[in-house]
Amino acid sequence: MARFILVFFISFTIQAQSSKYLELDLEQCLQIALENNLQLKRSIINEQLQKVGYTQSILQQAPTINLFSNYGNNYGRSIDPTTNTYRFIICCFTSMKLKK
Repeated sequence: MARFILVFFISFTIQAQSSKYLELDLEQCLQIALENNLQLKRSIINEQLQKVGYTQSILQQAPTINLFSNYGNNYGRSIDPTTNTYRFIICCFTSMKLKK
C-alpha cells in the first residue's frame, strides 16, 4: 500500500511539473521581454520628462501679463459729531492693476 501511494505521489509530481512550463516561440518571448524590461521603461519615462522640461523652458520665454480688478461696497453707521445723530454711509470702491 505504501508503494502504491509513493508511486502515485511521484507520478502526480512529475505531471504537475511538466504542466508548469509554457511553450512560446521567439516572437512571444521577445514581446514578454520588452514588456518587462525596466531599463526600457525608465528610458521612456526619462524621454517624457525631457519633453515636459523642454516645453516648460519654451513657455518660460513667453511674456506674461496679469490683470487684476477689485470692486466692493462698504456699508456703515457712524455718529455725526456736530448733530450727535447716526449717519448711514455707503462707500463703493474699485481698483484695477496691470502687471507685466
